[in-house]
Amino acid sequence: MCCPVWLIWQCDKQTSEALFVGRLEKSPLFGCKLCVCPVDIVQISFHYFLSVPKGSMAKLEEIDTDEYEKIMAANKMKRKKYSIIIPTYNERLNIALVIYLIFKHLQESEFEVIIVDDGSPDGTQDIIKQLQDVYGKDRILLRARPKKLGLGTAYVHGFKHASGDYIIIMDADLSHHPKYLPSFIRKQIQTGASIVTGTRYVRHGGVHGWNLMRKLTSRGANVLAQTLLWPGVSDLTGSFRLYERSAFEDVISSCVSKGYVFQMEIIVRASRKGYHIEEARS
Repeated sequence: MCCPVWLIWQCDKQTSEALFVGRLEKSPLFGCKLCVCPVDIVQISFHYFLSVPKGSMAKLEEIDTDEYEKIMAANKMKRKKYSIIIPTYNERLNIALVIYLIFKHLQESEFEVIIVDDGSPDGTQDIIKQLQDVYGKDRILLRARPKKLGLGTAYVHGFKHASGDYIIIMDADLSHHPKYLPSFIRKQIQTGASIVTGTRYVRHGGVHGWNLMRKLTSRGANVLAQTLLWPGVSDLTGSFRLYERSAFEDVISSCVSKGYVFQMEIIVRASRKGYHIEEARS
């Protein structure tokens, strides 16, 4: 039986998101689900039904099912892939939860997680290897180093093994909640930014698990850096960011910092190079 393939979407003209509905009057020939995702992703999602769906949906295109596999294969190649680099040191108690939350909140995205562990003595690498058994070694990449060699070099090391179109950097101590990852991706899609940096200095923003002294130190460093460097972003010391691959590669090639100052240096250099930078709540 040859059925028409329908691309179904519903788009609010005021937003850049679409509601994709896979359970209508008739059961689809294969499973699909109700979800909200960026319009450009919905536009390459083809699903076919036993009968023409009714309601407020809009038919964008109808194709012959003989071409379905070819079209889906071509569209899959166009999807963007995200490489998430997470440096770790003694994160045995946190890393499993962080990975679980990443997979929970990025179900609609193609991604890999690259964990750069600097010889943690607490068994962090053992937990990561167990996670590889659960999620697959193609999704969880352990790229260990023998000892602590600096945060900046950890990102550079992880990037060498990244295959994604975009690079995401985040911490493993749960100060960066993975629930914000979809908003970073949406912000990049909506604005075309080369960099989306998380900011803790907006309403409802902040960090989890930091004591008062650490928060005051971070805030003070940001105020001083803003005064001296004028980077154009509100959270200069943050380490929760999304980079276009080419932008990340270009900027880190000129960075000289190895420790936590790397976060400030990379965003200042990116700003002075003229890269389009957007902020998102984190």
